[in-house]
Amino acid sequence: MKNEENCNLIPKAYWFTQIIYFYSDTIYNCIMALLSPFIAIFSIASDSYHRAEEAVDAVESVFLKVPSKVIHGTTTLLRKTGFGIVGAVYVCMVMIVVMLLAAMLGVGLVQLWIEEPVFMRESLFFDYTDANPKAVFTFGGFVDDGSIKKGPMGVPLGHTFHVSVALLMPESDHNRQIGMFQVRMPYC
Repeated sequence: MKNEENCNLIPKAYWFTQIIYFYSDTIYNCIMALLSPFIAIFSIASDSYHRAEEAVDAVESVFLKVPSKVIHGTTTLLRKTGFGIVGAVYVCMVMIVVMLLAAMLGVGLVQLWIEEPVFMRESLFFDYTDANPKAVFTFGGFVDDGSIKKGPMGVPLGHTFHVSVALLMPESDHNRQIGMFQVRMPYC
């Protein structure tokens, strides 16, 4: 029995590991409690440093990309300006062609629609064998001179006529004394 009692006095092996675990955990917790403010500050500083480093890398990459972006932007601007100038020249050419076509068509239509002034020169002969000599000329009537316009011609509305009369005296004194002479009237 004594032998059995002595067996109980020997500590068990797992007790030793539990004691080592307990002491090591207590020491670790004490050290961490003392160092936690420093670790937090170091963590914040380290995070700020990494962010600053990433920002510097981003800025450097942006600065390295700026010349290529400037060249790309300049190329795009020059291309758009070139297309704009070519488009303006094209529109100008089209407008000039349309203007010339409109002028030719307008002049052609005006030539067809607008009547030109009529100038006529004829001589009227008065017959003085009557008591009241007279000469008659009509401004109407039909014209068939091969032109496009055929049919009754008259004085168009809004037009005016200017008539000039030139009286020619008898050729001899004898005819004048007897009162026989011929009046000739040209009109325009």
